Amino acid sequence: MAVPEIIESVYTEYMAAMSEAKKQRGVLESMLGFKSGYAEQCQNEFMRKLQEAMTEYAASNPEQDEIAQTLEYVFTRPKLLRERSPERLMLIAVHILTLPLIELLDAERARSLRLEYESRYLKRERFPVQTEVLAALKAREKA
Repeated sequence: MAVPEIIESVYTEYMAAMSEAKKQRGVLESMLGFKSGYAEQCQNEFMRKLQEAMTEYAASNPEQDEIAQTLEYVFTRPKLLRERSPERLMLIAVHILTLPLIELLDAERARSLRLEYESRYLKRERFPVQTEVLAALKAREKA
């Protein structure tokens, strides 16, 4: 099975909304670096909707392979965007929402995902949320 539609659609909607937010920025905002409230609304809505989707998905009793594919999807999205873009940083921030799914992983899949995550996100470049995700994956390895 592929990534659940409920999760993939939240990502698609967020990227479209952020694209629209960039179009709505005025010349003065761009020149002076003012932030648009619309972009912040998009980010807040994305976080809320993704949290709901993750909770619903985790409660659906997904198979191990489905969980691993979903986590892989979430973990790889930021690398598809340019460094330090607001979207990329947000896609990293929401890694924290994967903790309920990580709790459902068996040890073998947790180890595999941990190794991939560590190679994808180098220690010197990690944010605290990523350290937390790695700690959760390591804990599942030992379960």
